[in-house]
Amino acid sequence: QTYTTYSRRMKFPIAPTKHTNTVLLVPMGKSFSEGIASRFLPYLVEYCTAFFSGMNVEVVPRPLSLSKVGKRQNDFDHSQYLICDMFDLLNTDTRAYRSAYCRLGVTMEDIYPGEEWSYVFGQAKPMERVGVFSFARHSPFFYSGVHATQAEPMLSLKQQAIWLRACMRTMVHETCHMFGILHCVYYQ
Repeated sequence: QTYTTYSRRMKFPIAPTKHTNTVLLVPMGKSFSEGIASRFLPYLVEYCTAFFSGMNVEVVPRPLSLSKVGKRQNDFDHSQYLICDMFDLLNTDTRAYRSAYCRLGVTMEDIYPGEEWSYVFGQAKPMERVGVFSFARHSPFFYSGVHATQAEPMLSLKQQAIWLRACMRTMVHETCHMFGILHCVYYQ
């Protein structure tokens, strides 16, 4: 994607305006009420604010329930949630946030985009300006079968920092897609 291609795609009404100038972070699942997820959230806001200078960053005060989202069990017998249902939730349950340029769901749960996929760290729908990313597989203990919400007592401060940094990168990656930035196919 060249700059010219990008700038052509970002013409009004796709580009943010003074009325749609907010990146809306949307906690999804009950894990954001307490524990490590609730402590990580302010760092996500701070990082997103710094990265997307000029945009407001807001957090939906109450996490969205995942009770109506399709799910299956992953290899560790934990629930894994279907992203397209999460996109639907973002499109319907956050409609009241009129200033939102884009809406990014954040969850501690494992996610997948369809039956043919094992998992993804995150995914966005640029034209709808919705995305979801997960802390789950970035957790240092995920592949030992420990659910992300249960990892905190085992984590050193360094491991927490590495985990958070990986999640911040995924958050920015998915948000950039919602700003019209595609993957670079020329990177070596």
